[in-house]
Amino acid sequence: MDKILTLSETTARLLEVVNELKLIPVGRPIHKYNELLFVARLPEHISITINVPKDTDVYISRMALKHLIDRRKSKAEHIVRTIPCAIMKPLKIVDNSRKRKDSFLFFYTDRLVVCVVLEKTKTTRDCQVVSAFPVHPKIYKKMIDISGRAEFPPFELPS
Repeated sequence: MDKILTLSETTARLLEVVNELKLIPVGRPIHKYNELLFVARLPEHISITINVPKDTDVYISRMALKHLIDRRKSKAEHIVRTIPCAIMKPLKIVDNSRKRKDSFLFFYTDRLVVCVVLEKTKTTRDCQVVSAFPVHPKIYKKMIDISGRAEFPPFELPS
């Protein structure tokens, strides 16, 4: 990708696609389902944490977005808004490789605690968001952060 978009530009583009995909009934085929949409470029300290090259880009497919919309219904738009923030400024990063090879959980919160599942791709040097969902604060608290950072700033989890 030549030009890195701002967080607000990225979020706006993702929400445009979400609005388009909301119009498609559950179970119906979607146009360009494998098309990848830019989410963020991983900051260097996160690239080091998950062992990917510096300047690794993160994408999400239209199919993953449609699945998120169909599963999360009224929370989908909020979760999609949260995805770029979770990738750029996660509160915790958890190694999920025991359940799914080369995958990590990125947590972020504002009104909801959101978990974004990020996978290293096998064929390119990029990463892909494969899922995102709300998480109960008790589950979040049990997750072990691999980034080595203290939980900062301290915050209160939404209940």
